[in-house]
Amino acid sequence: MSRIALLLLLLLSVALGCGGKKPAPPAAKSGEGAIPRVDLRTRSQANLRQLSQAYQLALTTSPPRNVDDLKAQLEGGDRILISPVDEQPYEIVFGVDPSKLASNSQETLLIWEKVGDKDGNRNVVTAGGQVKQVSRAEFEKMPKATGK
Repeated sequence: MSRIALLLLLLLSVALGCGGKKPAPPAAKSGEGAIPRVDLRTRSQANLRQLSQAYQLALTTSPPRNVDDLKAQLEGGDRILISPVDEQPYEIVFGVDPSKLASNSQETLLIWEKVGDKDGNRNVVTAGGQVKQVSRAEFEKMPKATGK
C-alpha cells in the first residue's frame, strides 16, 4: 500500500509541476515606461559626433546652409540624421560659425534631439563640439544658436 501511495504522490507532484508555460509579457516600447535604453543613447551620441564632425568640416569653406552641405561627410546615409532615441530628425542650426559666437558660448546648442527620451533627457551637441545628454530642465536653460 505504501508503494501505491508513493506512486500517487509522485504522479500528483509531477502533474502540479507541469503547468503550461506562461508567455513572456511583450517588451515595453520606448516612451512607455520602458527601462532607458543605453544602447539607443550611445547610438544617438555616435550619430551626433558624426554630425558635429561633418559640421566642422563644412566650416572650412563656409557654415553649412542645409543638410546637403553635411551629407558628403556622413557615413551611414540619412539614418544618421534620425535619432534612434525619439525616432525624429535631429534639430540642426545651419549658417552658424561657432568660432564667431560670443566668447562664453561654448554651451550654446547647435544640434539636439527634438523630443528625447521618456524622461525628457536629450542628447545634444554644443558649439564647443561637446556631445552629451542633458535633462529637460538643463535643455530649457541652455542657449540655442540661431541660424542665418
